[in-house]
Amino acid sequence: MDGSGQRGFRGYHAPDVRDAAHSKPPVPVTVLSAEDAYARVVAQAGTCQHRDAVELRLIGQLTSLGTKGAIIADESDWAANQP
Repeated sequence: MDGSGQRGFRGYHAPDVRDAAHSKPPVPVTVLSAEDAYARVVAQAGTCQHRDAVELRLIGQLTSLGTKGAIIADESDWAANQP
């Protein structure tokens, strides 16, 4: 069943149902272990070669493994969690 010609809600096509896997990416993908992925993010995350204060703060929160940082649910909570 390929959904061709079928229309669903508001004219959108019905989903395709396939018998074989279709999640093979069109480009090579490297799958890392959780530990290797964590190390790569800590080493390489950021917008440029030199991390600014915001990036350093975020990486510091990441490498604290949950002892720093906070979940900000409300804008007023943000100021209370600034260094």
